[in-house]
Amino acid sequence: MPANAGGSVFELYPDYQFLIENVLHNFPGPAGPSGSLVMSESGVLYGTTVLGPSGFGTVYRIQP
Repeated sequence: MPANAGGSVFELYPDYQFLIENVLHNFPGPAGPSGSLVMSESGVLYGTTVLGPSGFGTVYRIQP
C-alpha cells in the first residue's frame, strides 16, 4: 500500500480452525500510516503518519 492511501491496523487470533480479524484502527486517506509499526516490550504499537490534525505528520500509539 502506498503512503497516504489510508489503511488499517488489525490483529488476527485463532478461533478453532479459523483466523478472526479484529480491526484496531482505520486510517482515512490521505492520513494513512507511513512505514512500519514498532512494538514496545509491553505490546504497545507505535507508528507514524505523513499527515495529521495540524497538517504535519504524527506519531500514534495503539494498545491492543
